[in-house]
Amino acid sequence: IIIFNNLFFTNEFNIFFKFYKSEFFFGAKVFEKMHLPQIELKKVYRQSDEHFINILNRIRDNKVKYEDLITLNSLDDVNSIDNDSDNTMIISTTNRKVEEINNRKLQELNTPCQVYNATVSGKFTDFPTNKNLRLKVGAQIMFVKNDRDHRYYNGKIGVITELYEDSIDIEIENGYGEIEEINISKDIWHNTEYEYDNKTKSIKTTVVGSFCQFPIKLAWAITVHKSQGLTFDKVIADLGYSFACGQVYVALSRCTSLNGLIMKT
Repeated sequence: IIIFNNLFFTNEFNIFFKFYKSEFFFGAKVFEKMHLPQIELKKVYRQSDEHFINILNRIRDNKVKYEDLITLNSLDDVNSIDNDSDNTMIISTTNRKVEEINNRKLQELNTPCQVYNATVSGKFTDFPTNKNLRLKVGAQIMFVKNDRDHRYYNGKIGVITELYEDSIDIEIENGYGEIEEINISKDIWHNTEYEYDNKTKSIKTTVVGSFCQFPIKLAWAITVHKSQGLTFDKVIADLGYSFACGQVYVALSRCTSLNGLIMKT
């Protein structure tokens, strides 16, 4: 099943809706043909505090109580956790605010700055990371692509330990809770356009551009969108400019406990 990213802003819009009722997974043709069993997932693994879990569930269901708001709004003492710690994540709603925070954090590092320039060819405008990537040893980063060798995945957090001309050393936590160091090189993304062929009744793909850069970006702060699926012990939630359904729930539920959560706004 292929779901197009940013579907409503691409040329594939008209092609897609010739065949599918919606852009969601349940619009796939297979759901019309198969009788699938329904499995309800009930156990929460990220949080163990029932009080916090109940608050999150009421936020998700849009049934927030006044007492829930009092609890959340009392978590406004940024000094109560070490917001300069590597394992504290600032989650905000817009790319602009995230970039401001990350640039400020990078400037605060006393290590030398190195700039890595991407190679862009053909038609490619929506860059997955910075075209000119400014990095320092000690910078907290996030991977923005899955590794072919399964060492990291899109969204994994790490810390830069060494910068070379053609590669970078990064410390990451492996699947066993241990810290290990990996060396990465530049990777390549392709911009693909789609066209429906009425004769063959199939979609033709054409690569029209490419982008080559290290698959990382600064990540002392990340957007709510990029935080999906991740878990943090300490979160500073800057959600005053939330603009989409589910953003507040996703951001708050990234944190493992109320003790590690700070409401900046």
